[in-house]
Amino acid sequence: MRFGQAILPLVGALMAAAVGGPGTAGATKQAGPFCSANETWLVRSDAEEVGDRYVVAAGGISMDGLQSGDLIGWAPKISVGGEIQGDLFAGANSIDITGVVRDSTRLFGQTVDISGTIEGDLLIFAATLTLKENAHITGNVFGSAAHFTHMGRVDGSIRLTTGESRIEGHVGKDLRLKADTININEGARIEGDLIYKSRTELPEGIADYVGGEVVHEIVEDEEEGESKQFTIGTVVGWLYWPVAAFILGSILLALCGRHKQLPVQRMNEEGWIGLAVGALALPVLAVASIVAVVLVLTIPLGIIGIFLFLVLLFVGKIPTAIWLGRRVLAFGRESEPSPYLSLALGLLAIYLLKLIPYVGWFIWYAVTSAGIGAMILAIVALRRARGEKTADA
Repeated sequence: MRFGQAILPLVGALMAAAVGGPGTAGATKQAGPFCSANETWLVRSDAEEVGDRYVVAAGGISMDGLQSGDLIGWAPKISVGGEIQGDLFAGANSIDITGVVRDSTRLFGQTVDISGTIEGDLLIFAATLTLKENAHITGNVFGSAAHFTHMGRVDGSIRLTTGESRIEGHVGKDLRLKADTININEGARIEGDLIYKSRTELPEGIADYVGGEVVHEIVEDEEEGESKQFTIGTVVGWLYWPVAAFILGSILLALCGRHKQLPVQRMNEEGWIGLAVGALALPVLAVASIVAVVLVLTIPLGIIGIFLFLVLLFVGKIPTAIWLGRRVLAFGRESEPSPYLSLALGLLAIYLLKLIPYVGWFIWYAVTSAGIGAMILAIVALRRARGEKTADA
């Protein structure tokens, strides 16, 4: 099973836990692949689960028996002491693997301890990862862990981003680390290259533990890195999006004809209402689209919803840009400013505001929400006006 194929089943399992009611604890088998339990979902050492299992358990997951397919689980604590003949995809506060996983493993947790065998790759995102003395991983290890301790055996390569790393085990190929602190102690053996990125360089004697080359990549200071990255290409790349937004906005202004000022009028008269409507519409549309995709039968509607969500994210700032630019240009002037000039000035201001650290993204969301709300209110007002005309006729 590939990484992406586990996402929908895991979401399905979460939904099953939310609407499925109390589950069954113990070694009893539940009908279908989706399982939920209010207590511990347990497979005893003499039991076998046939096929894939997608499990959400409030008390934890304990797999001491045989799982003939994949196990995808979400629980506070997950323990694997038996054998999983497929993939393991697990998310938990604490994960402990003492058994055997016959295929690749993806783990997301606070604390991950492995003293068993993984016959495949390990993708890990954890606060603490410990490969104990009996741990054996036949594939590669990659991901991120704040604290990483390796005392076991990895036949492939290790590529991790960590805060603190302690290496005392065997690495069959390359070891690539990005870490603040790296300690390579007695018992460590790296058959390939050691490539590490750290502010401090390891002692020269470290080469005795490495079969290949030792490469130290120096971490540059953030200020120096930022100054080097600020080039003409950076400026051109930054200008791409406001220019694209201006072109799209200009096309929309031309297509809307005499109605092009309606969203700006709504912002003048009902700006706060529009902001609230837009801020509510975006998350509602996102959640509804995801649910539609998960329900399978409504996947086409979900895809349309996601596409509409992305379009609104890009288009939403256009009415706000026109409103903002118009107010700036109209200051001290009696004539009506050009909507195209207002759009250009407003977009420039919005994209500059986005660069403000921390608050820039909040401003961006508010600007987009206000624009989306103004468009919705404009459409409602236009339909209401047409309905009144029809009624009068």
